[in-house]
Amino acid sequence: MLQRIHKRRRCGGALAEAVITAMALMSLMLGMVDMGVAVTRMHILSEAARRGARTAVVHGNTPESLMAQWGPAAFSGTGTTSDPKVTAMLPYLAGLNPSQVTIQFQWLDGVSDVEKRVRVTVGTTWTPMITWIFGSPTYNLSASSTMPIAH
Repeated sequence: MLQRIHKRRRCGGALAEAVITAMALMSLMLGMVDMGVAVTRMHILSEAARRGARTAVVHGNTPESLMAQWGPAAFSGTGTTSDPKVTAMLPYLAGLNPSQVTIQFQWLDGVSDVEKRVRVTVGTTWTPMITWIFGSPTYNLSASSTMPIAH
């Protein structure tokens, strides 16, 4: 005589597993998008710092009267400042809120002579989208570029 094996019915078991798997997959995908945003912001900051330093070294030791405020005095401000140095960098800060971007120009050797150095530092903050996993951290992102004055 043949015995029947009775299997237990698992109503909803597959659905619960699917929900857990989908949540893990969605968290992973959102995390990848979030990190992509951070990397993009870092790239924007790096490019802006490089372009700002390039602009400063090209102005070189031209007198301030001719090139309006491109001298060896240190500068620090936000992206909303109407300084010519900031205005020259704004096109390279696309996608960032200028009021949340800090920009610093430093003439490291104290003068704007040929072969002296200029450092430009650009920074902003980044808060991940998936704060429900990590809490509400805010990370400071910054990039700097140092170049010698060309002429």
